[in-house]
Order: sequence, then C-alpha cells, then structure tokens
Amino acid sequence: MSSRKILTSKRAMKFELELAEIGCIAAFLEDQSRNVELWGAVVIGMEDWQADILHRLAKEFKEAEKELYQFNLEGEVA
Repeated sequence: MSSRKILTSKRAMKFELELAEIGCIAAFLEDQSRNVELWGAVVIGMEDWQADILHRLAKEFKEAEKELYQFNLEGEVA
C-alpha cells in the first residue's frame, strides 16, 4: 500500500514540475509579447509575421497552463 502512495506522490510531483515548466514558458512568452506591443516588432528585431506567431504562442501557452492547473485541481479538463 505504501509503495502505491509513493508512486502516486511521484506522479503528482512530476505533474507539478510540468505545470511549473509550462508556467515559466508562458510567462516568458507573455513578457516578450508585451515588449513587442510596447516597442513594436521592428524595434525588437522581428518581422510582423514573427510577432504574430509570438502573440499566438503566448496565448496558447497561457491557455494550456490554465487547463493543466484546472486538471490538477479537479482531475478533468473543461
């Protein structure tokens, strides 16, 4: 019985680490996206299509972070 608890605990810890990693990536992309909005794509050294991709990636990672967090709390994705 205790080995099952340890296994469950390891899975929970791994999930928490993955959630934290997604959160860090989401925060980084959001910061870079905000810089592009403030300074403009040309000043940052990006073309418009690259800035669009950056904005979409930031949005997707933020949504993925929310879904993973929700799954962590409730065990299901809405």
